Amino acid sequence: MVRRLQQAVSCVSTAVASYALEAPETYGVALRGQGPERRFVRLSDGSGLGLAAQYRVGTRAGGRGWAATLTAYRYDLWDRDGREILSYHWHPFARSPVTTPHLHLGVGVASWRPELATAHLPTGRVGLEDVLLLAIQGLGVPPLRDDWYTILAHNQES
Repeated sequence: MVRRLQQAVSCVSTAVASYALEAPETYGVALRGQGPERRFVRLSDGSGLGLAAQYRVGTRAGGRGWAATLTAYRYDLWDRDGREILSYHWHPFARSPVTTPHLHLGVGVASWRPELATAHLPTGRVGLEDVLLLAIQGLGVPPLRDDWYTILAHNQES
């Protein structure tokens, strides 16, 4: 699980993904360098990526090997000045009344419609690879690897 995320992140950043046990059979994944005061790591163009995900780990059916299942995520994209552009959330076990996958627009992006800054715009489940493809193809973040598209497309399929 972490290896796949690390490979995806390496398409746009030198940041390292790390994980920690948060509860029995539940691991949290984040990028080193993120913290309470710094919610993102820098990408190749100076913009930012925030990542927080939770996985439940257990044995596969039949007891052969391990399986990791994504159970929650937050993926953020930030501009070069440290302003949040957008944030994809899915937190089905949080105290929030919105437990389905959704998108938040940053205050600057939503400035022409202030209510969009606090709205939970519905989405389907979004993978980190989707967000990185958006960063590269939609926002112009230069990839650090020549094989970036192959990596992100392959990870989306698996």
